Amino acid sequence: LGSAFNDMPVDGFSVRWTGRFKPENSGNYRFVVKSDDGSRLYINNTLVIDNWGQHAVVEKSYETNLKAGEEIELKIEYNEIGGGAYILFGWQYTDEKPKSAYLISQILDGDKLVTESKEQFTIKNNNQYTIFQKLLIDNPHLWDAKRDPFMYTVKITLQDSNNNIVDQLEQPLGIRYFIVDREKGFILNGKPYSLYGVCRHQEWKGFGPALTAEQHAKDFELIKEVGANSIRLAHYQQADIMYSLSDKNGLVVWAEIPNTPNYRGNIPEYLENCKTQITELVKQNFNHPSIIFWGLYNEIPIPTQDVKALNETVKQIDSYRFTTQADFTQPTDRHYETDLVAWNWYFGWYYGNFDDYQPWYDKLHKEHPSLKGGLSEYGAGGCVSQQQENPEKPNPEGKFFPEQYQVKYHEEVWRNIKDRNDIWCKYIWNMFDFSWTFASRGAEPYMNFKGLVTHDRQTKKDIFYFYKANWTNEPVLHILSKRNSNRNEQLTNIAVYSNLKEVKLYVNGILISDQRIDDEIHKIIWENIKLQTGINQINVIGNIDGQKFTDACEWYYMDGN
Repeated sequence: LGSAFNDMPVDGFSVRWTGRFKPENSGNYRFVVKSDDGSRLYINNTLVIDNWGQHAVVEKSYETNLKAGEEIELKIEYNEIGGGAYILFGWQYTDEKPKSAYLISQILDGDKLVTESKEQFTIKNNNQYTIFQKLLIDNPHLWDAKRDPFMYTVKITLQDSNNNIVDQLEQPLGIRYFIVDREKGFILNGKPYSLYGVCRHQEWKGFGPALTAEQHAKDFELIKEVGANSIRLAHYQQADIMYSLSDKNGLVVWAEIPNTPNYRGNIPEYLENCKTQITELVKQNFNHPSIIFWGLYNEIPIPTQDVKALNETVKQIDSYRFTTQADFTQPTDRHYETDLVAWNWYFGWYYGNFDDYQPWYDKLHKEHPSLKGGLSEYGAGGCVSQQQENPEKPNPEGKFFPEQYQVKYHEEVWRNIKDRNDIWCKYIWNMFDFSWTFASRGAEPYMNFKGLVTHDRQTKKDIFYFYKANWTNEPVLHILSKRNSNRNEQLTNIAVYSNLKEVKLYVNGILISDQRIDDEIHKIIWENIKLQTGINQINVIGNIDGQKFTDACEWYYMDGN
């Protein structure tokens, strides 16, 4: 206990070690000291590593050139301030002779070798090497999104001179080419490919963003089920499994950084941080064929020069993919800095009317003919616990978001935009309800209810089945407003979403009629159906290729008496 020498404070204890070191070879040596508290290393009485006064695990190193056989004196001092005691000392000879190695690059189709390149080179410790190898695939099989998400595998192998594998890495390779035409929209491998899908926040009720691989996979399966062919992973880099699943299943991805409100453009370091984040996003995800778009910001008053700086940062790394931005202001100078641009518009929810989308994009193309404009967000709130027959437009900042208005919003907006190929992307905000820390709206505070599925992933809203009927060939038959089970009006409309050719409606066991799907948004309505007092059993039946599909619910009507 106490201090062994005057210049060390008395706390737990202090120790000094002395010794000699005789190098076997001439050349560069690296000495390392790692400790949990204060430590110092002296060589020939010269302080070379100073880690004094610390109370955390720190590792430091010092390199010097030594001659074989010439002995040096070492001294290590350590002061334990409190808690456990830990110190590590070591050395490494870093001037080893160069060694031969082989770099083998292979492109595989399953287990079949398509092409390879093998190159011999020499390596030394503590050095980095960049090696370029050229491989050619004749008549390659293309990654064609959901039409054919084919991928090769690139296998990189490092071998020593005895052909032992030192390291090995496999990466996906999806070969594709693409453009965005102002009038025709997204074109993949020479064929039109209309992009529609959802935005996704990486969080679940009760878990926040700390999700398991199984939870990410569940989200992806729901996105697949609804029929989306594209995902905007907003507003930050998400788990790698989401990009990998998109590769394998052919979903086109918009990836972006968390450059969202508030933008702190008055702080130079903020822009540098954004550059670092977009650099990391691109480098870490470069090999994912599903990623076509790099998003630079979302809904911020960012200066034009800052957009230009972020765009140039991306292009230095990846000149092939598109850069884009998601904004909510009218066209301005900054929208010309990226390859593409998209807008978050909520006509019919926060402002305006359902039919405002078409004239806005008409005006955009007329007044800004060189801009290629997409729709990066659209949506409306809908709470499964809030139901209303024949709803009026709710207050978007209020407490009542009936599910029926969300249905009305999406039906009308999709009807207006679905055939507009000049809107190069169409993303619903959002696939799932999510937390919103500063808002208190809808059925409960601090939630955004614009999702197609509830926050806990337990309930698919009516509008989920609307898009599933419109976006997939999987059989869909779904009665709307099942949750609105207590009815106030005896004469009511009964509606279904379906992509079956014909559907029969039964009310209380009586066939009302069968109707064919002839509506462009896959909806059938039976008007002015009379309910009986008390419980009403609603059944619908459809067939496809001899297979029967059904859906049912109960509504309770109580007359004025």
